Amino acid sequence: KDLLEFLIECIFIKINKMILLVKSDNCSNLFDRFVACYKNRFQKNKATVLIFLSESCPICQKYTLTLKSLWAEFGSKNIRFYGVFPSTSVEIDSVKGFAGKYAIPFPLLIDSAQVLTSLVKARITPEAVVLSARGEVLYQGRIDNLFPQIGRKRY
Repeated sequence: KDLLEFLIECIFIKINKMILLVKSDNCSNLFDRFVACYKNRFQKNKATVLIFLSESCPICQKYTLTLKSLWAEFGSKNIRFYGVFPSTSVEIDSVKGFAGKYAIPFPLLIDSAQVLTSLVKARITPEAVVLSARGEVLYQGRIDNLFPQIGRKRY
């Protein structure tokens, strides 16, 4: 199953800039129209960047400036950014708090069922996954080399 198929099977409930991913077998006509629009937009992007985050991780918090800078540089070049919170126990309010405190400019996805996380095989936070317009993984790994090992800062 590829990313586009997964997106078609999800219901997106938009709360401010956050989107909850909820598996659903029953799709309404309204949802079908939304998915068609979303799929179109996804395919029109040069790339999509998924940043796997944890609201309580100090390293994720430290990277918010870098992520905003990357979004500012590449967001206008038809590259779409999403923050993904894969924790099974993530709370909407804590993600909203993270978004507000760090002024995150791109949508945040709550993937508490870890469907998207499993699909792209994300293993750690923070982790970046860059997808082509067709949903192929072009890059997966560190955001940069600031932290060569967990908890060890380079400089």
